[in-house]
Amino acid sequence: MEKYIKLINGDTIPKLGMGTWFLGEKRKTREQEIDALQAGLKAGVALIDTAEMYGNGKSEQLIGEATKPFNREKLYLVSKVYPHNAGRGKISESLEQTLNCPLAQGGNLRKEMQRNPILLKLAEKHGITLMQLLLAFVLQNEHMIAIPRSGKKEHVLENAAVQEVTLSEEDLEALNKAYPVPGTKMPLDIV
Repeated sequence: MEKYIKLINGDTIPKLGMGTWFLGEKRKTREQEIDALQAGLKAGVALIDTAEMYGNGKSEQLIGEATKPFNREKLYLVSKVYPHNAGRGKISESLEQTLNCPLAQGGNLRKEMQRNPILLKLAEKHGITLMQLLLAFVLQNEHMIAIPRSGKKEHVLENAAVQEVTLSEEDLEALNKAYPVPGTKMPLDIV
């Protein structure tokens, strides 16, 4: 499995990242979340996604603390700004203030996937969890980046291990048959 995706300008960025939605919001889980991000960085997951709206900047503060011991030149920090800061007059200031899948976390899709015999059989075949199988499926696409949220070290390391999983053409065919690309627009489940 390719670990990087090539951009139009020739630069490459990791295909697997760490999402930080809800991280930094609770004082009691702060150290656990810092530990999780640092474990991911040590495991080679060098892309971190955040936004100034995540915890009103608390997520970005947590990331700043977690990344202090690492060479920032080797990290890929992705952020988003509030719409009211996206105008010409405010975006530069906002950027100065900031750090720069089908893995459904709720809803009916997750429940359906957890009972799907095809997915369960494929996960067992590869010796991985169902969520690892779905992450591997996303990462097999050469034009896709996956950024699952994780505030727990164990979860980040499970995600990082997926980079070593290779799904066969037969596996991909079974997954695409079980969950075909929709023919029309449809709302996304929470990812």
